[in-house]
Amino acid sequence: MAKHWHGIDTRMRHGLLILLLSLAPAASVMTANTANTLENLPGFAVAELFTSEGCSSCPPADRLLAKWVADSQAANLRLYALAFHVDYWDDLGWKDPYSNPGFTRRQEAYSSVFGPGRVYTPQLIINGAEQLVGSQSRSVRRAISRALATHRPGEVRLRLGNITTGGVQIAYQTEGLPKHAWVHIAVVERGLVQRVTRGENAGRLLRHENVVRAFQTRRTAEGDLFLPFSENLNAANSTLVAYVQDPKTLAVLAATKAAMQVEDTPTLPAGR
Repeated sequence: MAKHWHGIDTRMRHGLLILLLSLAPAASVMTANTANTLENLPGFAVAELFTSEGCSSCPPADRLLAKWVADSQAANLRLYALAFHVDYWDDLGWKDPYSNPGFTRRQEAYSSVFGPGRVYTPQLIINGAEQLVGSQSRSVRRAISRALATHRPGEVRLRLGNITTGGVQIAYQTEGLPKHAWVHIAVVERGLVQRVTRGENAGRLLRHENVVRAFQTRRTAEGDLFLPFSENLNAANSTLVAYVQDPKTLAVLAATKAAMQVEDTPTLPAGR
């Protein structure tokens, strides 16, 4: 069980500086004084990918998201990736085992910001403020670098309680953020593999990272909750992600994550 709050990790700042320096020509986000101020102004990027196993255009976006997840972990960057599998492809030959109608509704809610007709797969939304095709590598790189360069002063913290085969107990707390903001808490799972036998991706072996397996929204600045998830979830390959969103603009104001640490269950002697 975790004994402390999970918030900003200051070790990420050095990695952030390295990435932004490497992306500066493409992203046009650096100035003469940026390198001197980044260590005190760490940004973050919440990357919500709306995808489906039934969509033949989605595997390249899934692979790109996986690359960013690996790169951000290696550099200790504050990139929080979430792959929401929508359900509107499920009647077109293949039912995505990770799809959820709630994820479709979440994507549709963004149309209030980006306009009608902006619901498609693979759609990537960065910090609730910018949308783009999730497979366009150069555009994704620029959007993420812009988000990482933008300082946001608020903070959200997590504290994990008991983790069982059916869910996890969580306490959350925000600081420096509007009291009316939404707090989203998700469990994302890595290393998922699926052989698709029908639909547009028939015959393909699909690999997924950071698939959203559980999701809840709260409308209070702090609180406790039990977040249920499927019994087939591999908690050792999962991460808890929390992010705070303005309910009017849908801009993401703060984010953090915490590893799902499962305690070993003692084995009883035979016959008991």
